Amino acid sequence: MDFRRLVSRISDVLGPDATPDRVERIAVALLDEKLDAPSASSSPRGGKAVVTAYGKDQPGMLHAITSVLSDANYNVLDVSQKILQDYFTVIMIVDGQGARSSVGEVQARLGKVGEERGVRILMQHEDLFNAMHRV
Repeated sequence: MDFRRLVSRISDVLGPDATPDRVERIAVALLDEKLDAPSASSSPRGGKAVVTAYGKDQPGMLHAITSVLSDANYNVLDVSQKILQDYFTVIMIVDGQGARSSVGEVQARLGKVGEERGVRILMQHEDLFNAMHRV
């Protein structure tokens, strides 16, 4: 699947309403639907994903994020964390080989953790991330 073309097509259809969040939600929903279909050739539980988080720093943020990933059997391959004054930022590359949950399911759990703590947490399949953040 050509993810760049998918993101571009969604943006074109939405027109002026094509915010990054709306495009991402639609693309993730389409990908989860396609990957969960019985005829899909690849599993939604495999491959790499990018996790990003930012917000007001507080104790236990990295633990909260990695606990969700660990529970779903995602392996953290690389992580960059920075505290800038009172703000927490993190970017992780994770591997879902053998994962028990799809990227969309884990994103929902991470979103709930983020809401509880007032932090924005996103998880995107690596291909979708690359298509949306291409320079």
